[in-house]
Amino acid sequence: MEEVVLGKPSSIRSIEEPVETVLVTIGTRLHRLPDRRSTLLDVLGFDAPRPVLEHAEGWVMIRAHGQAGWVAVADGRTGPDVESPPDPAILASRQRPLAPIPRRLERARAIVGDKGRAIGPFTLYTDLTDTETIERIVSVTTEMPTVYTERYGLEPWASDRFAIVIFADEASYRSFEEGEELAALQTGGHSSGNVAVIYAEGLREGELESILLHELTHLLNHSTFRVTLPAWLEEGLAEDLSHSHVGPSGRIDPRRLGGADRRRLEFDRKGNLIYVAEAWGAPTALSKLVEAQNRGQLIGLRGLLALSYREMVEIDGRALRYGLSAFFIRYLLEGAGENGRHGLRAFLRQAAEGGGTGPDDLAMRLDRDWQRLESDFHHWLVLLSGEMKSRR
Repeated sequence: MEEVVLGKPSSIRSIEEPVETVLVTIGTRLHRLPDRRSTLLDVLGFDAPRPVLEHAEGWVMIRAHGQAGWVAVADGRTGPDVESPPDPAILASRQRPLAPIPRRLERARAIVGDKGRAIGPFTLYTDLTDTETIERIVSVTTEMPTVYTERYGLEPWASDRFAIVIFADEASYRSFEEGEELAALQTGGHSSGNVAVIYAEGLREGELESILLHELTHLLNHSTFRVTLPAWLEEGLAEDLSHSHVGPSGRIDPRRLGGADRRRLEFDRKGNLIYVAEAWGAPTALSKLVEAQNRGQLIGLRGLLALSYREMVEIDGRALRYGLSAFFIRYLLEGAGENGRHGLRAFLRQAAEGGGTGPDDLAMRLDRDWQRLESDFHHWLVLLSGEMKSRR
C-alpha cells in the first residue's frame, strides 16, 4: 500500500485503487454522505494522515474528531481547494488564541461580583473571603500548567486565556448552572470551552483543590488538543490529576494519591468515644473499583474506551467510569513500565496533532493485546489497593 501525499503528484495513485491513508489538510470539509449537499459535520483544523474506511466516486470516508464522514477527493487529493472554499471565520476561529466566552463569563461574574485576578494564563473570579483558601487556590492554579506538561508531556498553547469562577455558596452555583447544558447531571463543578465554574460550600479539607484540579485539566485539554477527545480520555485525564496529593502550601504531587482514607476518634451525642471513618477522593475510587471488579461488575477497557460522552457522564455508575478511566491512565503512566508511559504519551501527542484517538490507536502505541492489558491492569489495581490499606 502506498501513502497518498499532497503536493507530490508522482506519488498519487488513482482513487479507484486501494489506498491505505490519505493526508487531510486544514479546511477539508467532512460530510455525512458522499455528497456536497449532505450535512456538513465539521471543517477540519489540522493536517494529518487518515486511514481510508470506504470509497465512493470522488470521495473517501475517514474518521475525525470521533466521527466518520466523507471528504471530497480530486486527483487523489483532499483539501479546501478540492471543493468550494471553507468559511474563513471557521478556520480563523481554529487558529486564533482561545479567550473566555463572554456570555457565560459575564453571567458568572454578575453573581460573584469580582473583577478578577490574573494567575498565569488563568483569571480567577470568586466571592470567597477566606484569605487562606484563596491563597491555596492561587498556588494550585499557578502550578497546574507545569504539572500538566510534566505528567502528560504536552504543552497547552501559551497564548490561550482561561477563566475560573469559584462561588462561595452552592446556591449561587446552582443558580448559574440552571442556564448550562449539564444542569441535570448534578455536578459539583464543570467546564465549557475555556471557562470553569465550581463552588466551595460544604467541601471537606482538600476537596476544593481536587475539584479545581479536575476542572483546570479540562481547560488545559481544550487548549492542548483542539479536537474532541474520547469521553474516557477527557474525563480520565481530569480525574487522574484530581487524584493528586496537594500539600499545605498548594504543592501538587500527581504521583502521590490525594483524598482521605482515615479514621479518627470523636465523641458522639451520648458522650461515647467512637471511631469515625473519613474516605473520599482517590482511596474511595480505588476501593469501589476493586469491589466492583471482585463482583464482576466492572466494564471492560474496550467497552470503556467506546463510551459516548452522554454514556460516560450518566449519573448511574458515573463514579466507577470516572475512576476506571483515571486509574487506567495512572496504570499506564506508573504501573506498566517504560513501554506503558511512552506509549500513552505517544498516543496523547498523536491526539494533540489531530491523529487517531480510538482503542486500536492506543493499543498500537502500547504494542500489547487487549486481553493481556486488561489482565495486567486489574492485577495492578489489587496490588495498589493493598498498598494503600497497609499505609492506614
